[in-house]
Amino acid sequence: MTTVESCKDAGRAALRQGDYIGAACHYTTALGVAAKGGTSGTHLLYGNRSECYLRAKSWDEALEDALKAVELEAGWAKGWYRAGQAAVGLERWADAYNYYLACLKCRDADEEAVGDKLAGVEDRAWHLKDVDLPVLGRCVVAGRAFAPGDSVLAETPIVHWKSTDAPTRAQVAAICEKHGVAAASAEVLLEVPHLTNYQSKVLASLSTPTIDLHNDSTLRWINCAAELAGSGLPFAASLARDPYNVARLLLCAKTNQHFCVLKEDGEEKGGIFRKASRLAHSCAPNLIYHYNKGAVRFTAARPIVQESLLSFSYRGELDFLAKSNWRRRLELNDLMLFWCGCERCQGPDHTRGMKCDCCPEGVRIPAGPYPPPASDLPQPAWECAACMRSFSASQLPLAAEERLETRVLQLDGEANAAKNKYTELKEALLDADTTLGTHHWTYGQLCKRIVAYFRAMAQASNSCVTAAQVAMAFGAHYLCFLSRTRLYIDTPLLVCHFSATLANTIPKEHLNQPIYQTEDEVVTFAQAQTALLTYALPLLKTVYSDEEKVVQTAAELWTGGASGGKALPPVPKHPRDPLKLLPSPPAVIGLFAQWESALVQLLSKGGCP
Repeated sequence: MTTVESCKDAGRAALRQGDYIGAACHYTTALGVAAKGGTSGTHLLYGNRSECYLRAKSWDEALEDALKAVELEAGWAKGWYRAGQAAVGLERWADAYNYYLACLKCRDADEEAVGDKLAGVEDRAWHLKDVDLPVLGRCVVAGRAFAPGDSVLAETPIVHWKSTDAPTRAQVAAICEKHGVAAASAEVLLEVPHLTNYQSKVLASLSTPTIDLHNDSTLRWINCAAELAGSGLPFAASLARDPYNVARLLLCAKTNQHFCVLKEDGEEKGGIFRKASRLAHSCAPNLIYHYNKGAVRFTAARPIVQESLLSFSYRGELDFLAKSNWRRRLELNDLMLFWCGCERCQGPDHTRGMKCDCCPEGVRIPAGPYPPPASDLPQPAWECAACMRSFSASQLPLAAEERLETRVLQLDGEANAAKNKYTELKEALLDADTTLGTHHWTYGQLCKRIVAYFRAMAQASNSCVTAAQVAMAFGAHYLCFLSRTRLYIDTPLLVCHFSATLANTIPKEHLNQPIYQTEDEVVTFAQAQTALLTYALPLLKTVYSDEEKVVQTAAELWTGGASGGKALPPVPKHPRDPLKLLPSPPAVIGLFAQWESALVQLLSKGGCP
């Protein structure tokens, strides 16, 4: 009688004799017997057959069986190890890297042996190097040059938040809410009792914000950690009930976690990554962050030279990058608990420019970084490149700036469709234009909000040409702002996203309608759409997948719109200045005057019919 055990004995014997395919056949028979009898341990049979295929160098079959084994038993280290070996045989280095990572998450993994295998495939998979830098700690630099769209890293988490202990989670969340701390970062505490030695080492190796008792934002986390340490919850004993240990783990998760959709339940959950959690933040990032299928993926957003520090924006919203250095640093300090020291934040603040009182065309900008609010360091001088004068902070309208910034942030948090929003946006934009000028981030953000307001109105009815004209004209002003402030160099994807969105404002049946008129020409919807998509679509298609909505929409417009689907130009080697993308429109005060009567009539009817 053929049994699973007799088949396994025959398979082992054939394996010892070097008959690898014969051994695989015996395990195939064992799997058939097991299927009929409902025998447990099927993952071991797939794993053993995978070993037979590995020795026979039948890499595809070996990988297929190893993955079946870990699908049945995700915590089986040998299954992941064999998957890694098969992927190496297939020269699928990135897959091998992630299979060995998964192996190290298993309690029965041989940490030293698997670690050696991981190190052996890491460079072939990603061409990245770990470096230790002052202040930043351990970071990652490029081991080779990358072009826009190149895959730089795709990685599964080494620790992810998967605890099903609902009562403990609820108690942790309640304590976090009490102290104003994000409960998502505290999920790491639920994993502490289950961490392997290797996972604990990875967590310990990551950089965390300095525990500053004089920083109100950090202090919230310290007080929360103290209460959690004394809570008597399961993780507290593992951390010696030490508030410092709890605080360090909370801050580690806060600044180093990434979110991805895990296969187990399809929910978006946080996790810590061996490489991705070491990537630095930058306000002029060279990477774009994607997540799907249980992994995070980083793609080059612009050309990266070898040995460059690899970075992405810890704040996912592109609008965040259009704010001034000072405003971004304040928000990062409040939300991420660090004072940003990226290259852009250390340089002149081009998005905080204020018109010069001494020369008509001049703009005053901070010549260097502002220190943190509680610092005793001196504030930088403000300089005008046109008249070569320097100004102290007391000579600037900083109180008016604070008032406008507060107003803009308040408008950002409100619904865009309110009927009275146009008047508020108009008054705020004219205030920013008059008080600060066209180089300040509040001016740019208000132009963009007016675009969003009238774009939504235009899309509510394809026949609403006036709303589309207003959106396009103020969109041209926003593109001018992106040019003046050098944002097209620091954040080219911000310009491309906006250009593609603006191109989607245009009503198809009115492509030949004019938008506005300059001294030399009449600008039409067709001209604008072709220019915007020619600028944006090549880089968007290179950096994002074709499934991304922004790419799909822009590609459909390119095919069916004014361009007629002609061949796209290649991605340029250097970012192009959007200043000449659309002819410069009349000044904002002129635009408001030009459309005032039409807009009053339009808004009195509640928008487009």
